[in-house]
Amino acid sequence: MRLIAAVSFLVLLGPLAGCDRGPKSAGGASYAGGAVEDPRKAIIGRWTVDPDRLEATGSLEKLPEGQRHRAVEMARNIMNSMVFEFTEEAYEVTMTGRTYHRAYTVKSVDGQTVTVEAKDGEEAETLVLKFGEQGLTLEAPGEQPLPLKPRS
Repeated sequence: MRLIAAVSFLVLLGPLAGCDRGPKSAGGASYAGGAVEDPRKAIIGRWTVDPDRLEATGSLEKLPEGQRHRAVEMARNIMNSMVFEFTEEAYEVTMTGRTYHRAYTVKSVDGQTVTVEAKDGEEAETLVLKFGEQGLTLEAPGEQPLPLKPRS
C-alpha cells in the first residue's frame, strides 16, 4: 500500500489522541507560510497534518454538517500521533504507533516546490512538497493533498 494513501485515509477516518496545536516549527524556527529560501532545506524537520487547513480545503464539503464536524474532530485527534520527519535523504512517518521509513531522492526544485521520489524496496512514490502562503502542502498523485504544519 502506498504510504501517503494510508496517511490520507487515517487523517479522515481514524481517531487517536488529542491534537497538538503548538507554535513551534521544524528545526525550532517559526514557519507561518510564505516563501522559503531553499525548499530542500526547509522541509527538513518534523511536521504534522494541519487540521484547520485540511478543513479549509473543502474536501469535507460533501459531508452533512454534523458528519463534517465529526470528521474534522477525528482528524484533529489523530494529529497528535502522526509525525512526518524529513532529513536530507529520507523521511519517516509515525502513525498509530508504527514508523514507516522511506529513502528519497530530490527529482526537481521549481521555486517553492520540491518533487521527490521515495522508495521502499521496489515500490516508488512521487511526492510533491509545496511551500505557499498558508504553509507546506504534501501531495501524491491521486491522493488528498495534506496540509502540514511544523511539529515541535
